Amino acid sequence: MKKELLVKFREYGYSSQRAVARALVEKGYYQNICGTVAFLNGVINGHRPAPSKLVDGIVALCNGDPEISNLLNQPSSASLEGRLELAFDELYLSLKQQFREADKSTKMKMYISFEDYIKKNHQEE
Repeated sequence: MKKELLVKFREYGYSSQRAVARALVEKGYYQNICGTVAFLNGVINGHRPAPSKLVDGIVALCNGDPEISNLLNQPSSASLEGRLELAFDELYLSLKQQFREADKSTKMKMYISFEDYIKKNHQEE
């Protein structure tokens, strides 16, 4: 994946990961070039999943090229755990927001439903 991405970056005028990071900072996707370079390096090398903010930024820099998105979203065995963790984090934040916005009756229903789910799926044998 790394080689394909670097070739794609060059096609769009970015000679290095640092050039991509600089452009992401200049466009307001990130704030710190050094941190963005390190983060981007981890994603490109498959050590961490690519968050949607990064994918969106790079795709925008590359004129909407869908192949960039596909390359960045390819799960590597090293990043599957990270991707699952991100998915759980997003789910948790969504549920937390729904809970905050719910009235007391709905909160009680959510709590009972969750309690029943735990009891049903985590019974000791």
